[in-house]
Amino acid sequence: MARRIPGQRIEGAPEITVKPGNVPGSWDVYVKPSEERIKDGGLDPDTDKVEPVVLYTLDETNERVRLYPVYTRPEPDGSFTPKHKKIKAISFDWFDAGPNPDETAADMALDFQPDGLTRDPNYGLGIKKEYRFVLDAVADHSDKDVLYIGDGGPMEDEFKLSLDAFDDLITEIDRIDRRAQVAENEVKATTSYNVVAEVVGAETRPFRLGRNEIRQLIQKYVADPDYRDPDAQTELVTELGRSARTFAQQAPEATEQLISELELTRLELAIQEFEELMAKHHNENKWQKFFEDDPFLLSFAFGYPVVCVNGQSYVGGRRIDGKGEKIGDFLYKNSVNNNAALIEIKKPQSPVVKKYRDGVYGPHDELSGGITQVLDQRYHFTRKFPLHQSDNDWHGENEVADYEIDCVLIVGTMPTEKDKRRSFQLYRKNSHGVRIVTFDEVLEMLKNLLAYLREAKPGKRPKKS
Repeated sequence: MARRIPGQRIEGAPEITVKPGNVPGSWDVYVKPSEERIKDGGLDPDTDKVEPVVLYTLDETNERVRLYPVYTRPEPDGSFTPKHKKIKAISFDWFDAGPNPDETAADMALDFQPDGLTRDPNYGLGIKKEYRFVLDAVADHSDKDVLYIGDGGPMEDEFKLSLDAFDDLITEIDRIDRRAQVAENEVKATTSYNVVAEVVGAETRPFRLGRNEIRQLIQKYVADPDYRDPDAQTELVTELGRSARTFAQQAPEATEQLISELELTRLELAIQEFEELMAKHHNENKWQKFFEDDPFLLSFAFGYPVVCVNGQSYVGGRRIDGKGEKIGDFLYKNSVNNNAALIEIKKPQSPVVKKYRDGVYGPHDELSGGITQVLDQRYHFTRKFPLHQSDNDWHGENEVADYEIDCVLIVGTMPTEKDKRRSFQLYRKNSHGVRIVTFDEVLEMLKNLLAYLREAKPGKRPKKS
């Protein structure tokens, strides 16, 4: 969406007006949809009266943004219909709250929205359609009519979902959607195959159940991709675990093939989720959670074998008043010499360079700031290392050493313009003490690994280059 400035009219954009609200320290943001949206409602923008609607409020006192989701395609009388019956508003924290916000400040306040909410006022704001079940669930379990997504204290009329809880919930809904899509495609493919098979007189694809319990469970699932009996799936996995030794002895090649497929599928799904996250503007917490679920994915940021010691870790720097705590995103160690390494994660959308002069680009503030941040973490971690070593019992098999702690910064994506790419490459190659890696480089290394492993899986040999 184009960014508006006070007094500016952008073709196809809604009209935004900010007025003082009824409550002191609050402002109502009125939005009149674009002419195209008004026409979508069957009205004439020039002759039919369509009044602006309060789409959200800015509350400086409570540092809140409160959305009032409506369908911005107007009704025949020019009014707007609320999107939800029971939940009338969705609120979140307004971190840059300030007095007398103008249209630009009102527009920028929407940047603090949690993932899962729509961003364009022209389409009514609120929760994305695929996550509407969250509001239904809140309405079923509470008499509150406002959903607050944040980590602060809820107001009297708010039902609170923490950022982590909401993020985990929409992530799970995304996974369910992907699985459902795969299941739907499998059913369509099997149905199509059998219909055409009957036309040409070929055999269809019946699923006949055998006597073996495991075979029955597998075939039930294959015959009906929507088969989601949790007890049956648990039974299948449990039985496979109990019989692992027998399978390995009686059918070693099949067992090796199964393990290989499971590992490859896990990597394939991780790459798929990585690509989906890259396509959206997720915050750093989202990426932190993604890599915490599978820290192996970050191991390619190093030029040597590593293992993950911990996710977000306290590295030191807390003052006597409890403030100033330093947190590192990930703590790794060299799996050969146990030397510690720190990883700091930013976002794929973080810019890495900014223009200095024609053809020459310097490091962007987010890049140089990230470098300073991880170096500061290393400084505090080194000073507090004996205490960390004692508290975490980093000895013997769990040894972590501080010979020369490596620092890695994962930030942005590789610039596409030649001059920007050259400047970025020159800068990071001469940034001693911090290894700088972009998100798309990590993704590409994972894709290359998957391609190699698929070619080299049991029964196949890697192609010679």
